[in-house]
Amino acid sequence: MNSPTIVCKYCHNAAVVKYGTFEGMQRYFCKSCQRKFADNDALPKMKTPVWVIASALSQYYDGKSLSTIQEYLNKRYGAVYAKTSIYNWVMRFSREANRQAGAFVPQVGDTWLASETTMVVGKHRIWLRDVIDATSAFLLDSSLMLKAETPDIGKIVNNVARHTSRAAARVIFTKSGDNEKKSEMVWYKSPADVYKNQIILEGEHDGAINRFALTLKTRRAVLRGYKNLETAHLLVATWQIHYNFFKSFTTMGHTPPAQTMAASPFKTWLDIVSQTVDNHTEPPRSLLSAKRVQTLPPEYVKELPLKGKYT
Repeated sequence: MNSPTIVCKYCHNAAVVKYGTFEGMQRYFCKSCQRKFADNDALPKMKTPVWVIASALSQYYDGKSLSTIQEYLNKRYGAVYAKTSIYNWVMRFSREANRQAGAFVPQVGDTWLASETTMVVGKHRIWLRDVIDATSAFLLDSSLMLKAETPDIGKIVNNVARHTSRAAARVIFTKSGDNEKKSEMVWYKSPADVYKNQIILEGEHDGAINRFALTLKTRRAVLRGYKNLETAHLLVATWQIHYNFFKSFTTMGHTPPAQTMAASPFKTWLDIVSQTVDNHTEPPRSLLSAKRVQTLPPEYVKELPLKGKYT
């Protein structure tokens, strides 16, 4: 097998030469940008390989605690990563995931499912309002609120439609209370149709809502350690990305909703991490090029818990 081409981590130029070793790690010098870097598959100014960070992110958004992730990484890679470091990875690459996913436009149908749930995180009660496309099961929006609000469905549809291929013609809104009692209302784009066909619609999309409900415990776990409201909003937005692009379900053929659509910007957390660059300048190729990935031991990629499966 041919040796992979080494390119500079900073400017992605191939004009690099060997520059000695440090603690057994080969180092290089870039003639183009005059910088030194290590051959460790880590991002610039970092020592941790990208697949380790990707594994930590995948586990975190699957609801694992920092202690559990730390223990797994220690057993799997033989290195001790501080919980503070893992948390910092989560914060940094959550922002990066939102940046990379910002331009994605999902292809959706004309029926959306909206639900509102409440939960206690730490000592705080919060409300979460979610909007799901009934056709693709794509989670279109997740909004965190600090108090219960009467929903304006028309306004919600208009706000969400700015980031989708079309606006909904009807929305089925389900609200769950503390006693698990559910109330349902149907919104139509045409006011004249508000009271039509409600009996037909009742229960028609229970499967999609129940499937989404299976993940709520995971989201609660993700939110358990938020430090402030800004962090909470970031975690909710990134969990939405994890749900759409990486989380698979047996009822959907183990394929995340976004992966059934065209022009998906990434398929795994490894894609997000390896394509991260400083100053938001797109590199000509990811840190792990196709040739580079081929030279890695198979377990490095295959063992990443990138897809949690729910029945």
